[in-house]
Amino acid sequence: MNKLQVLRPFVLGYHPSSMKTQVGNHLPQFSKAQSALIKGSLDFVGINHYITYYAQKKTPLTLLVSFSMIPYETLWLSPYVILIDQDFNRFFEIQ
Repeated sequence: MNKLQVLRPFVLGYHPSSMKTQVGNHLPQFSKAQSALIKGSLDFVGINHYITYYAQKKTPLTLLVSFSMIPYETLWLSPYVILIDQDFNRFFEIQ
């Protein structure tokens, strides 16, 4: 499910079917009058998204010969390897 599908009622006046499937009876139902009232009611949507990181534990180094031989970034990231979310642009898709 797209993270921005919560905006769909304000754009189209109804919830997407994928959201109805996942949330089920917990999703509020709109009457036709309510749907017409909220449809197109957005004036502005502000989204702050900087970057997404995932951390994964890595195997610790058993022997360090010299700190000068290891790049600063490697020391800073220890004991984690930082993986950038390759799919973070999908956050902004409105389907």
